[in-house]
Amino acid sequence: MKIKKYIIVYLLTFVICHLSSVICLYGAAFDPIAIGARSRGMGGAFTSVADDASAIYWNPAGLSYIKRAEAEFMYNDIYNLGLVDFTTLSYARPDTGFGSLGVGWFNYGTTREVDFLEYSENTFSISYGMKLWKWVSGGVTTKFYKASSISNGSGFGVDLGMLFEPPLPLNEMFRIGITAQNVGYTAIRWDTDAIDYIPVNVRTGICFLKKRFTLSLDCDALLGSEKLLQLGTEYWIVSDMIGCRLGASQFAANNHSWITSGGISVGVDRVRFDFAYENHTDLGPTHIFSINVGL
Repeated sequence: MKIKKYIIVYLLTFVICHLSSVICLYGAAFDPIAIGARSRGMGGAFTSVADDASAIYWNPAGLSYIKRAEAEFMYNDIYNLGLVDFTTLSYARPDTGFGSLGVGWFNYGTTREVDFLEYSENTFSISYGMKLWKWVSGGVTTKFYKASSISNGSGFGVDLGMLFEPPLPLNEMFRIGITAQNVGYTAIRWDTDAIDYIPVNVRTGICFLKKRFTLSLDCDALLGSEKLLQLGTEYWIVSDMIGCRLGASQFAANNHSWITSGGISVGVDRVRFDFAYENHTDLGPTHIFSINVGL
């Protein structure tokens, strides 16, 4: 048992140190881990796509593209070590007032394998997106952050998003997206009287869509820091039933090395199962699972 505990301590320390290099860039807890196996399979290049329930994270303006109510659940065992996991639940509903409403819950924390430390981050969000003009959409997300461990912290944040869709010939679509996350430097106030700030993160994206094919590019820019690129492609072999994806994204914590990814989708009636695979250079692969249910 002692050997097992030492191994867990070593692996957890390695994971935390690896993640902390990213967290240090953001200046606080709540490392912005992306949601949705579909988007993760595309390397995170999803700011201008954002056409399902995960839009509450990627770009709330994308909620205006939701055609029916849907719920999405995602599970991600970080680095497949069984020590830290990330779970999300999101829901989106169209035709709510002038646009579409979305709500979400994200949880990041240690598992039961880590019996000597309990850490948990919860984010609760409410989003609204709508068409502002014929080819312009806008959206807003309000968030409540809560962290629990040796000390507890909480705070409120706001995201703003826009989507632009200039008209192109039939069956082709060109879309530009921009999302400003944590507008105004979100403050996390701890019960130790300490205050951390989550700086503004601006994501811009562009995508080209033609029938069942999507090609997208994102730039993730933390204000006052470096810029990271994400590339992704998606092709539906059978529309809304069988899809495949490839992607690549830069990782700030490892000298801008590239993380490659891929994924598949299988849909049956109103249910879609998504799987994504990310190949991390240091800690091995990560598997992400999602299920999207039309309601």
